[in-house]
Amino acid sequence: MTRSVFAGLVSLSMFAVQGVAAAQDVDIHIRIAPDVADTIAQIVRTDVVPDIQREIRDAVIGVVPRLPDLAMLVGANAAAIQDREFRFEQTRRETKTLTLGPSGALDLDTLGGDITVTVGTGRDTIVEIVRISRGRTEADAVAGLDQFAVNVEQRGTRASVSSRYQQQDRRSAYRVHANYNVTAPAGTTMTIKSLGGNIRVKGIRGDLSADTAGGNIEISGAGRVSHVKTLGGNLTLTEVTSDEAIVAETFGGNVNIQALKARRLSASTTGGDVIARDVACESADLSSLGGSVEYAGTLARSGRYTLHSTGGNIRFYPTGNVGFELDASTFAGEIRSDLPLQTTGSASQGRGMQRTLHGTSGDGSAIVKATTMSGNVVIGRKQ
Repeated sequence: MTRSVFAGLVSLSMFAVQGVAAAQDVDIHIRIAPDVADTIAQIVRTDVVPDIQREIRDAVIGVVPRLPDLAMLVGANAAAIQDREFRFEQTRRETKTLTLGPSGALDLDTLGGDITVTVGTGRDTIVEIVRISRGRTEADAVAGLDQFAVNVEQRGTRASVSSRYQQQDRRSAYRVHANYNVTAPAGTTMTIKSLGGNIRVKGIRGDLSADTAGGNIEISGAGRVSHVKTLGGNLTLTEVTSDEAIVAETFGGNVNIQALKARRLSASTTGGDVIARDVACESADLSSLGGSVEYAGTLARSGRYTLHSTGGNIRFYPTGNVGFELDASTFAGEIRSDLPLQTTGSASQGRGMQRTLHGTSGDGSAIVKATTMSGNVVIGRKQ
């Protein structure tokens, strides 16, 4: 590998990031698999001289944490421009009552608005629709409300709520979005999508998935969560359970998980942190391109737990009585275990050399792999 080859890889990745800023309707998932990252690290160790290794390490550390700033900058600039150009605002509210019963299904889809879901005490599902139009003039703002439609359809125990512009090409004189405030029975199944707004769900125990192009997602007290994804916001899952797998993905924000039970957990981010605490799952795959990764929770016998970061620290805090077999490595950081391990080998600790630690705790029934390019790896007990 040469300097020019490595520069080409960096240029290609930055070209992809620039494409994000230029796109209007985007659905992007960036993920570096641990085995691919390990292969890159091996090439760097064997084919690149130490001076260039250090340059690569410093470049990764300096550039990767800046990636989430790009999405935030683009969003902030767009909002500022809209506030200056569209100074007049009009709001229109309406409420729909859907007779879906205690275990119906509801699909929510809005253009740019926020979606908030809470649990009600009755059998009906109540949807408050708040359309907000901003225009260059008062008349433009009113015209925006007339041209922005929210469609509500119900067939039996399933319903959908979606928003769209009536005209194919919306006028540049106004911008409109619709917020949904939903009260539903706890057993309702929900599919939630927003093109850039925030999503908040509390207490829904039916099947649930949430997807937004750039806002934050907060889910608490939910059951049977399957998939949550945002292009650039933060993900927060609190007191969530699932009999199957939970997948949480964000392009540039943080993933914060607290008190989660699931069969499998997969959480990833490009530039933020992935923090999972008080977790119980049979297997976990946590990864970040530039932030820290932490797992604190119980292990399952024969479970597999993979923690990976390119530029951040790895922290692993197991609880309970299940032992594990550890395979830890870092290219430029340090490895420390505060737990007694029966070690089977450690690589050289010299500068520019990969550090590795292989060991067994207890019965070694679970498999733990912790890898980072430039951060530290810490194994211990949560204080």
